[in-house]
This record gives sequence, C-alpha cells and structure tokens, in this order.
Amino acid sequence: MEAFANTAIKRAGIVLLAIGGLILLVGLYKMHWSHMGASRFFEQWLNTVLLDSYSTRQHPAVLYGSYLVIAGSLLSPLYDSVTGRLIRWVKNGSSTAKVEKTLPVLHFKDGKSAIEYACKYMDTSLIENELTPCLVIATSQSKESGAFAVIQVPTDEGPKKSTAAFLSENVPADIAGRLCAALIGPTNEQTGAPHLLLCAELEPTWCNGAWKVKRRF
Repeated sequence: MEAFANTAIKRAGIVLLAIGGLILLVGLYKMHWSHMGASRFFEQWLNTVLLDSYSTRQHPAVLYGSYLVIAGSLLSPLYDSVTGRLIRWVKNGSSTAKVEKTLPVLHFKDGKSAIEYACKYMDTSLIENELTPCLVIATSQSKESGAFAVIQVPTDEGPKKSTAAFLSENVPADIAGRLCAALIGPTNEQTGAPHLLLCAELEPTWCNGAWKVKRRF
C-alpha cells in the first residue's frame, strides 16, 4: 500500500479513486433498480461509459464515477506499471523502454591489486588530457628537479615503472604505496612516454565507471 501513496500524484489518485468509487456505486445502484433487473445492466453501463447520449442523460453518476475510477486507478495503483511508463516513453521518444544498467562496484584490498586488475581487464591507453590510475612507489624532492614520484602505471603487459610530477605545489608526503590519479600530458620527445602529473589520491574502489577519489592535491 505504501508504494501506492509515495508521491503527491499517487495520493491525488487515491482521492479520485475513492470519490469516483462512491459516485459509481450510487449510480450503479440507481441504474440497476431503474431497470428492475440485470438483463440490460452491463449493456447500459457500457453505453454510458461510451458516451451514448441517452444513457449519459439518464445515468450521469455512472458516467462521472466510471471515469473518476479510471483516472484514479491510472494515477495510483497502475501508475508505476502503466502511466509512468507511458510518460517515460513520451519523454524519451522511443518505442522501447530504456533499461538502466547498474554498473558493478569493485573493491580492492590495496592499490597494487587495483593496478593489477586494470592491467588485465581495463583500457590502459594513455590519452592526452585524460586520467590514468597509478601506484606511487616513492616520492622525492630537490631544488634542481623539484618534487616528483616514482610510479607504476597499468599497461597490457603489466605494471610499468615511470615518473610523474605534481599538478600543484601542495606535495603530499604520505602517498607512497597509495593508488593515485595522474593527468596525462603531451609526449616527451626524448623518452617517447607522456608527461604525467599526479593530481589526486584514489580509493581502491571502482564505482559508476570510475575510480573513487579520496582527496585532490
């Protein structure tokens, strides 16, 4: 019963259903006794619903009650299975209902496990201006080279060692062994590998088609 009244539209439908049902009962009772039998009862009811001019004048309560019951039913008990689907079809402009696929949530015990999974089952292409997961092995900082990290990035052949700078000046000191995200920059002409910039720490969780961000640098 709760599902029939969990929105304002459904609650309004229940009110219409109750009022229409009461009016219809009164109208059917009068129509039954006006014919003194049931031989033409359903025929007369159908004629009234189909807006036969004579029947509607004779039995207005049956007419209004029937349509209120139909409207109330479509707005409440039949809303999810009939009316709601029809509205979605009109909005989507498609003859087939769109089925939303729930993407799986993958939890890994650590960053290493996440990188190993990415090597086997995910696209490991390094495309400029996109992000790639990586495992931070160690970090270092000096006046000459600035701050950088030794990382492992996923490839089809397995984790590959590389280096990455930091996107911002706020260099975290506690990310060794953590799963992070690196922004892929243009290709280094000398090494043939793209420049990588660490920008965030990730949780070892794949959710809704992306890695879950723990904090940004």
